[in-house]
Amino acid sequence: MEAGSSGSSSSDHVRNMVMIVFSENKTIMLPEKIINKHPKLASRFVTMSDGKQLDLTTWPTPVVHVLVMFLFTGAYQDLHDLDENELEEYEEAEAMLNRVLQTYMLATEYGLDRLAKVAAHGFDVMSLEMPLRSILNVVCGSNITFDSQDIELMNVLIKQASHIGFGLAVREGLGIYQSAFKNDGTVFGVLFSQILEQRTRIRELMCENKGLKEQLDFEME
Repeated sequence: MEAGSSGSSSSDHVRNMVMIVFSENKTIMLPEKIINKHPKLASRFVTMSDGKQLDLTTWPTPVVHVLVMFLFTGAYQDLHDLDENELEEYEEAEAMLNRVLQTYMLATEYGLDRLAKVAAHGFDVMSLEMPLRSILNVVCGSNITFDSQDIELMNVLIKQASHIGFGLAVREGLGIYQSAFKNDGTVFGVLFSQILEQRTRIRELMCENKGLKEQLDFEME
């Protein structure tokens, strides 16, 4: 009787767990009750012959670990160093920004609104001192397609695009910049490139104007 009771208890324990499958077939078991707190995420796992399973193999392993830590702690924790694949694709700062963006995308995909909000804030803080070209390199490389649920991240990017050298806010082009988010990745990638060219030309003209002014002031002395 005791053996039977123990077996039943073990079986119940397995039934109450969900196997999270990472890339390279790595797995981790999570209590189903933790996942059930997030209905959209819970709707994605499937029942297999050996239990319930949630396939996250298309997402980078470090990003899935951030998700797992969030489910347990409710906090954003990234415990992984950058790996070779990330550093082959991006410079270090861009690679870190990409990981935050991937976390945002994963959270949005599975309805984890709080994690998405924290990731969007992290993207804002991390990209604050980065050149716009680097930021857009990460965004355009992510294949993200912006829609109405991505308002926070859109606002972050628009804010970053509104600043240019000498502390001036350049509003020209922001209408195009905003409309770019309403299109698919290919379209907004092209528009981003156009904006970058426009902003570069504006900076060149500002530098040229400053140089001419200094020369004129010198000649008038």
